[in-house]
Amino acid sequence: MGDPKDGINILRIGLRQLDLAEFVRQDELLWRSPILATLPEATRLELLGLGRLRSLRKAEVLLPEAQRPEAVYMVLAGSIVLSTSGGAIDLATLGKGEVFGLAALFDDAVCPAAAAADDETRVAVLPAETLVELVSDVPELGKLLVSLAKERRARARECAEFFDMW
Repeated sequence: MGDPKDGINILRIGLRQLDLAEFVRQDELLWRSPILATLPEATRLELLGLGRLRSLRKAEVLLPEAQRPEAVYMVLAGSIVLSTSGGAIDLATLGKGEVFGLAALFDDAVCPAAAAADDETRVAVLPAETLVELVSDVPELGKLLVSLAKERRARARECAEFFDMW
């Protein structure tokens, strides 16, 4: 399912092992995150069942700036910093339940910012092709994802323009 370098797909919680879907389901904040809340419960479980876990070390870059991501990511633990201009401008810090890598859903789109772990971080890697299929079945999800993508692009442009003035 996943490459060993990507982390593990089973989470160890004490002596128990949980798959990604069960882990998210047991965490109220993650289960009700905006990207999942728009989906019926069965669809949430299906999407998470297709996802995989990725663990990141502090400062590890998951997505370089101006590169097309292969998936959409949801922060499970820790935080992700979105930055542009080679890391010179921090655009946002994303925490538990927030998503990034939305460019994976749009043809020929690239990430306007790099995504790196702010500390030890775990993310769910959600397959873009599965999310694209879900958008046709759940229009609210499509609207949410487009809105998030537009907001992030506008913020990246605004910060870059401000930086260029200096």
